[in-house]
Amino acid sequence: MRLKMPDVLKIAFQSFMNNVHTCIPGTIESYDPVKKKVSVKPGIKKELDTGSISYPVITDVPVMFPCTKDSIITFPLKKGDGCLILFSETCLERYLSAAGEEVEAGDKRKFALSDAICIPGLFPFGSPGSVGDGINLQVKYKNYEVSIGELGITLKTGDASGWQPNILTTDPMTGIPHGGITGGVIKLKGA
Repeated sequence: MRLKMPDVLKIAFQSFMNNVHTCIPGTIESYDPVKKKVSVKPGIKKELDTGSISYPVITDVPVMFPCTKDSIITFPLKKGDGCLILFSETCLERYLSAAGEEVEAGDKRKFALSDAICIPGLFPFGSPGSVGDGINLQVKYKNYEVSIGELGITLKTGDASGWQPNILTTDPMTGIPHGGITGGVIKLKGA
């Protein structure tokens, strides 16, 4: 059977698109907090005409935390944490090793697995994970929580067994710790 031109174009386009990666959910395999790099495993298999195959673990992937030149919000990452893996339109190697200036790509590859970026925090709906109350700005870590809302700021420490660690306070001028507040729930209300 002879293929018609639209069929040939469709096959060629599908073959080309099989090697274009945009984004995919994944799982963190390992994390280097000093270099801010992870190894990640894509969480959805690649579909082929002959079946599906698992993607390889992608290594040396930069982690994108909210930050500026002067500040950053980070949190610990561990094996099994969910993430979104993005794939750059161009090669990232020269950009990542530069000091913030515009660079030449240095390679013609596009949307390659080796040009991945990790954004932590994407989990399947059925998986356990940290959830907020949907009303307040919340920062949670294990048994600690800071909640900021219309009624003020709430700090929660400890767990149901009554363990209550100190909240360390520091001198705003020197940054030197000078004491703590012991308590389970502390509420601060604005005027």
